[in-house]
Amino acid sequence: SCKVCQETVGSSFIEAEGIKFHDGCFVCYQCLEPFPEGEFYAAEGGFYCKFDHNILFGERCSRCGELIIDKCVTALGVKWHPEHFTCTWCDQSFEKQAFVKYNGKPFHRTCAEKASAKEKKTLPQCSRCGSDLQPKKFIVFGGGLCHPHHFNCAMCKEVLKENCKEHEGKLYCPADYELITSPVCHTCKRPIKGRSITAFGKQYHPEHFVCSRCEKPFENGLYWEFRNKPLCEMHYNEQTGNVCGHCHGPPAGKVIKAMNRSWCENHFVCMGCFGKLTGYRVKHIEWDMKPFCSTCFNKLPYDVKRRVNTYAEFDMKLQKLMQKA
Repeated sequence: SCKVCQETVGSSFIEAEGIKFHDGCFVCYQCLEPFPEGEFYAAEGGFYCKFDHNILFGERCSRCGELIIDKCVTALGVKWHPEHFTCTWCDQSFEKQAFVKYNGKPFHRTCAEKASAKEKKTLPQCSRCGSDLQPKKFIVFGGGLCHPHHFNCAMCKEVLKENCKEHEGKLYCPADYELITSPVCHTCKRPIKGRSITAFGKQYHPEHFVCSRCEKPFENGLYWEFRNKPLCEMHYNEQTGNVCGHCHGPPAGKVIKAMNRSWCENHFVCMGCFGKLTGYRVKHIEWDMKPFCSTCFNKLPYDVKRRVNTYAEFDMKLQKLMQKA
C-alpha cells in the first residue's frame, strides 16, 4: 500500500528507500510539492526537496551562520563558506599559506605568531602568583584577577575552576552555589529545586504545602489562613468556631448560635431524645457540652442536675457583675 494514503498501489508507482508511493503522493514532506526534476533527499524517515532539506538539515557556516547551499570547506570540526574561510587576523584566504589553529580559530602561521605576541604583551597577571592569566582562564575575586586554582570551595573544599561563583564574599563550586542560593522549603528545611509554592512570605515544595492540622494536600489548591498557617476548609472552620457542634462540618441552613458554638439548623437537637430545640419557647439545658431538653435533663441523676444548676446560677451572677462593671 501507499505510504501516504495507505491505499493499494497499482502497477504504476514510485519506490524510494524500499517504500512505495502513488505518483501523486510522492511529494516533499515539508512543502508538499512534487520534487523538481525528481531530485529528493531522505532524512529522518522523510523525503524532502533540495531547498527544504537545506533549510531543515543543512550545515551552517561557522563564520556567518548562514546555510551552506553548495560548496563548503570543512576545517576545525565545522563547515565554512569558501569565501568565509579566511585568516582571523588578516582576513586573507589560505590559498598561498596553510592555516594553523590558534585559540580555536584559523590563522596563518605568521599571523598566529603576531596574535600570540600581542596577547603576551597585554596579558594581565594573577594577583596571587604573579604569572600571566590566559583569556577566560581567570576569575575576579577580592578586587583582583586570579587563577581559580588558588582557591577552594567554601563548602566542599574542592579546588575551584573558572565556573566558580561568589556569594557573600566566599567562593563556591557551581553545585554548592546552587545549593546555598536556592530557596529553602519552610516545612522540610531543604533546598527547593524546580517548582515551588509561595504563601505567607514562605516557600514550600509542592508536596509539602499541606494542611497544618491533617497534613493532607489542599483540594483544588484552595487553602485558608489561620494564625499564619495553611488550613483546609474543615479545619479552618473548626479553628474559627464555624463548625456545627454535632456534625463538625460547616453549618448548613439557618445557623443556630448556642453554647458558644454554631449548629446546623437540623442538628441542634436534644442529645437524649433527639427532639429539635429550635422551636418557639423551647429551652435547652447544657450538660457535658451537650444540649438537652428539660424533660431529658430531669431524667439525669440528682447530683448531676444539682451541679448543672449551681453552675448556671454562678454564670448568671458573673454576667450581671460584668454588666455593672
